[in-house]
Amino acid sequence: GHVTVLQPLTLDQVQLTIHAPDYTKLNPWTSDSLDVTVPEGSTVDLDMTFNRALSNISLVPRTNPQNSVLRPTQSDSPPLNVSERRATGSLKEIRKSGLFSIDARTSDGISLVEKQLNIRVKPDLKPRVRFVEPQDKLTVAANAQVPMVVEAEDDYGLYRVGVVFQIGNEPMQTLVEQDAQGSAEPLRLATVLLLEKYALTARKAVTYYAFAEDEYFGTRRTTLTPLQFIDIRPEELDARGEMTQESTDGDPLLGDLSEELEELIERQRQELSRAFQLGQKQDSSEEFSKDLAQSQQEVLDSTNELAKDFEQFGAKEPALSEAGQNMENAVEKLDDSELSSAVHSQQEALSNLIRAREEIRMQSKQTNGATKEQDQSSERNQQQRSRKSKKQQTDKQERLAQARRQIEELAQREREWSKQVDRKSTRLNSSHANISYAVFC
Repeated sequence: GHVTVLQPLTLDQVQLTIHAPDYTKLNPWTSDSLDVTVPEGSTVDLDMTFNRALSNISLVPRTNPQNSVLRPTQSDSPPLNVSERRATGSLKEIRKSGLFSIDARTSDGISLVEKQLNIRVKPDLKPRVRFVEPQDKLTVAANAQVPMVVEAEDDYGLYRVGVVFQIGNEPMQTLVEQDAQGSAEPLRLATVLLLEKYALTARKAVTYYAFAEDEYFGTRRTTLTPLQFIDIRPEELDARGEMTQESTDGDPLLGDLSEELEELIERQRQELSRAFQLGQKQDSSEEFSKDLAQSQQEVLDSTNELAKDFEQFGAKEPALSEAGQNMENAVEKLDDSELSSAVHSQQEALSNLIRAREEIRMQSKQTNGATKEQDQSSERNQQQRSRKSKKQQTDKQERLAQARRQIEELAQREREWSKQVDRKSTRLNSSHANISYAVFC
């Protein structure tokens, strides 16, 4: 007899060549590892060399036990070409991560000890864009200059980057736009929004956002920032955006209702921003739209309640009722997943809420002005009465002084007359004596 020694089958050498999608502008590269990370959409060429001739070989898709890696998009095993000890093949345009077992055998039935090919796909993320300035909601004067700075970046290349704004519920306008020409470098874009060009008042606010665009398998994708807002400061607000003393001297109840209206405006802005963002997603779900309809309904209910409170206060405001009607339309459109129409109705609702805020503010200002004018008139009357009383007192004192002067003058004249009488009497007595002397001597 004799003993036949069967040599085990081993993988001696592996080379993977990765070809990223053309739009990434990445050059092909190679790896000698069975565990690689590749850009989304890459094609991976395999070249494996074994120690023995193969009779057959295949890649068997598997599911990762930890569920961290998904099966590839191919429904069947990718075909491999066998030539003696060498096997070649390609995994084309891989869009999801994949885990494969290498199933190889020789003609005498020797199998390869289990080897796995793990291809991790790095998704091509949408471009990132954000406002460096301003970062928060602003309240500015109607003629303010608002600096804006935007930063954007992308995994493989940016194209258009810009800023869009809207006055009230008017059509959107492009403030600035720049073509980055597919640059992979981060881009910083600076501009200034000159509000004085648009004759703004506190009845209108400014809505704006930034956008960045990249390329994704032959199409353009756009990322938008959340909506941001600029309120126009009324005259009765000081430079810090705080109410002046004159404008706060009103009815406390009206002040509380006005604060509730401010909260409603902020809530409506959140609703508008959420619907706007959802409308930009190609895969926006009906479930999310229903959720937005429910939250918009809550804002509608609060608006209707506030309108009743203002009416009971005697400050009926038509703009609040119009805002409620706009919100009803938005709820209907969101229920039907008509996001574009819903956003338009939400914009009109927000515009009417802001208009109501200013009209109520003006009513409060007029009421405070009338009250102040009445107070000033009462104060003037009081001052006039006080001055009249003082004048009367002064006149009385002057008449008394004049009477005293007259009495003193009369007394003086009486004393002078008395003296004159005394002198005449003395002379007369002297004359009588002389006469007597003449007669009787």
